[in-house]
Amino acid sequence: MISRLLDQFFAWYADAFLRRRYLFLAAMLVGVATLAAFVPKLRFDNSPESFFLREDKTLERYQHFQALFGTDEYALIVFERKEPWTQEFVEQLRTLTDRLSKVPDVLEATSIANVRHVVGEDDQLIVEDFIPLEMKEPAELEARRKAAQEHPYYRDMFVSADGTSLGLVLKTQIHAGEIDYKIEMTKRFRALLAEEPYRAWGARVVGSPVLDADVREIMSRESGTFCVLVLLLMSAVFYIVFRSWLAVVLPISVALLSVVCALGLMGLTGMPFTLVSAIIPSFLISTGVGPSIFLLSAFFNTVNAGRSPREAVAEALRHSASSSVLSMVTTAAGLFAFSVSKIRPIEELGRTMGTALCISFCITLVLVPFVLAGRKHITASGKRKEMLEGRVQGLRTWAEMVMRHRRKIIVIFSLFVATALSGALRLRSDYHYLGVFKTSTPLRQDYDYVERALKASTSIEVLIDTGKPDGVKNPALLQAMLGLERTVAERFASMGAKPYSVADLTSEINQALSNGDPKAYTIPATANAVAENLLLYQLSGDDELTSLVSSDFRYARIRIAVANRPDQENQAVFAVIQEYTDAHLGAAVGSPKVEVTGLIHLWAAIDSYLAQTELEALLITVLAVAVVMIAVFRSVLLGLLVAALNASAVLGTLGLMGYLGIWLDPYTILIASFALGILDDDSIHIVRDIQRQYAETGDLRVAIVNASSSAGQGIFYLSAALACGFATYAFSTVASLSKFGLLIAFTVVLGAVTEFIFAPAVLKAVGEPLFRRSRLPAHAPSGAALAEVKSVPGLSSPQEDTSSDFRKEASK
Repeated sequence: MISRLLDQFFAWYADAFLRRRYLFLAAMLVGVATLAAFVPKLRFDNSPESFFLREDKTLERYQHFQALFGTDEYALIVFERKEPWTQEFVEQLRTLTDRLSKVPDVLEATSIANVRHVVGEDDQLIVEDFIPLEMKEPAELEARRKAAQEHPYYRDMFVSADGTSLGLVLKTQIHAGEIDYKIEMTKRFRALLAEEPYRAWGARVVGSPVLDADVREIMSRESGTFCVLVLLLMSAVFYIVFRSWLAVVLPISVALLSVVCALGLMGLTGMPFTLVSAIIPSFLISTGVGPSIFLLSAFFNTVNAGRSPREAVAEALRHSASSSVLSMVTTAAGLFAFSVSKIRPIEELGRTMGTALCISFCITLVLVPFVLAGRKHITASGKRKEMLEGRVQGLRTWAEMVMRHRRKIIVIFSLFVATALSGALRLRSDYHYLGVFKTSTPLRQDYDYVERALKASTSIEVLIDTGKPDGVKNPALLQAMLGLERTVAERFASMGAKPYSVADLTSEINQALSNGDPKAYTIPATANAVAENLLLYQLSGDDELTSLVSSDFRYARIRIAVANRPDQENQAVFAVIQEYTDAHLGAAVGSPKVEVTGLIHLWAAIDSYLAQTELEALLITVLAVAVVMIAVFRSVLLGLLVAALNASAVLGTLGLMGYLGIWLDPYTILIASFALGILDDDSIHIVRDIQRQYAETGDLRVAIVNASSSAGQGIFYLSAALACGFATYAFSTVASLSKFGLLIAFTVVLGAVTEFIFAPAVLKAVGEPLFRRSRLPAHAPSGAALAEVKSVPGLSSPQEDTSSDFRKEASK
């Protein structure tokens, strides 16, 4: 029913379009121009907040933490200094620190030269620079160097444990939803470090603002690069297939207009360009050309049969557009399925690309027929005709071979599915923001350098809510906080875990007021003593306490510096924090509420959403594909069988990921639903053709062979184009994007193997009763089909009067 209605609609559309094609073109250009006007409004946002829906509890916890303590974004500059510290070097370091503090949006710059040093004199607390201006003698500086290496606060933050590396910590401002200020700030950092004498230090700069700025630069560069690369590859594939520059220009034009519309749609709706948005241009170029390929294939087949361009356009629309629209619906459903994701960029990506794919199909239905119908005459090239006949014969020979060996193929297919299922069960999700990039990129190399020197490059935040003002001043609570810090530091030394909180500062103050006695590095015994020590520190003029406790001393913060690791390792830290909280932070210390938050915790939450998103999106896609196929093929069993065959190709890729240990991340999570939506294009075209052929011949074997040699051409062309297009991502510096491209290309190849080998064997083995029940009423074959049938030896030609009737219908 649906197939017949679509065929009737596109027969009407072909007639209406050919009579008013300029009106259709004008309407299309107005729509494209309207969306293109919003492209300049597109903005980039890769902040943590951009990954979450507004009502997300994890995000709300993080925003509450920010409201209490302000920014938790830092940049870290690290360089090596093996030589003894000299007065000249310390002055250079002090000058650099001062200049960095004046960079816009830097709130505070701290190095070993100006880091606070707490000293007690006559019951007074003095907070001064660790290296005072008057300290100039080499012996004094060397003594300070050794003291810094032993100090629990300075070690592995401002100086490495062996004293050979130094760090500058830059506390930076946060402007939610903005990125340009981070780019400018990073440029200024690097410009300063490129000046003499700092250039000779070989400093590296990392941290959240630097990472975001570098990601923006990488995404901007690679989006353009891969667009060009995919366009070139697609152009080459189209020319090889059709031997016509017209067949190159048209699909590429459709693809480029689709990309413009997608970006304009993002600008119109306020969707930001994020880390995963980089795939949009190349994806639309690769997948949006599918309807163009099938339309051009049907057009040139009909032209080679001796028809005029206008007749060929009418026949191409009637023959391929209905299958293409059904394919587009299922592909778009696979994209829209991600609208249920709790990961905001994935949710927005699904909606944007699903809508853009529909727009791309509409552009195809106008632009391609408009240009083709405008040609007065297209010469049926003898070489092109000979090449076409060779491909038809080659595909027919292959299909005959599959029919002969179908039992062996079914056995191989069963083993393939079992092996793939075993691998898919090993699949797991994990997220490592820094690990998204290849180890060969400067970004990763800078982080590796910093973590070798100072062990840590990011942090986990622990928020403690005592529930009452001055609750933080409870000595038992502070002791418990120190115990938590020691536990984390000992258990996760391999991650460079370095906790710091008001408990450490309180202990340091107590030691300073005890003439520097190391044994006095402890929490005072009473709440009054704690309050007095903290008051003395506040009166000293230093404002460090504001970053460690809330103004009313209700909330406290433990900052745990760690190396940048995958989420599975961070989850182990969270688990230990929870274990310690349950055991030691109960009623005896006031039953405080303890929550883990910070950037690392946000990325961990993304990991927990990945598997859920994969399952939900895949189920929605499978359901959409199955429903469409059942409706198109007019058979529940046939629709489910074809959907299952498609799913087997996706299962093969998931199995490969499981065996190779490839995680589900924000890129690879897209593979299953994307691929399933793409592969059904081929299935709908070829199975509908099998139904048509079966209605005409009554022989399923002949129908499969004929369909493989006719619809199989478009499938082969499209698979080659898609595989080449997605494989270009292998050259990306983004490791996850590289894996995404290669795995999608692999899935497309597996899909082609399924269509040309597994599906024909399975359909012949079990499909006879299914095709008989869903048998379409016999109708006249198309001119293209006639040309193909006549060119294949051994098949009888349809009756000429049927062909004559069809020519009258197609020439209306």
